[in-house]
Amino acid sequence: MPDLQMDYMFLGRKDEPGTICIAHAVDIDFGQRIVIRADEGPVEYVIRAICEMLQEIGRKQIIIGTDGEPSARALVVAVSAFREEETVLEMTSKDNSQGIGTVERGSFLVGATARVLRASVEEKLQWKLPLEHPVINWLVRHCGWLLNRFGIGHDGKTSYERATGETLQRRDLRAVRNRLVEGR
Repeated sequence: MPDLQMDYMFLGRKDEPGTICIAHAVDIDFGQRIVIRADEGPVEYVIRAICEMLQEIGRKQIIIGTDGEPSARALVVAVSAFREEETVLEMTSKDNSQGIGTVERGSFLVGATARVLRASVEEKLQWKLPLEHPVINWLVRHCGWLLNRFGIGHDGKTSYERATGETLQRRDLRAVRNRLVEGR
């Protein structure tokens, strides 16, 4: 049965008060991930987004693993209850993050991507983007989208390619570049 690892991570800067909570889930076989702001616990839109990602990549039966933290456990239980397909829960001990090492390592990459995107927006706008700004929600989700579509794995494929069998064409990449870099 395929594995999905789930955990929470936090985003913020040393020069600002507070952090935001982000739910991060990674399909182990494909490397496909969902990254979504989750400040208020396992609310329905977070649960729904995780289930939609599983549906998009064709996961019917799945094992969902997380650490023993109560908030992570609550999210995994809520996702399992929401899904109609078979879902097996696997909890590691609270002190054993190696049991969910893929999502732990991926959180570093997600955090770095989020910081780069935020800095890029701030540089273009010449304005500090506060964590409370609504665009932060988009930025967090966009990190997952970018990593799924453009992060090349050890096999030379993106997680999107592994999950769907589709490759992004050069024209697709040019369109993204034109919108982001050149403003067209």
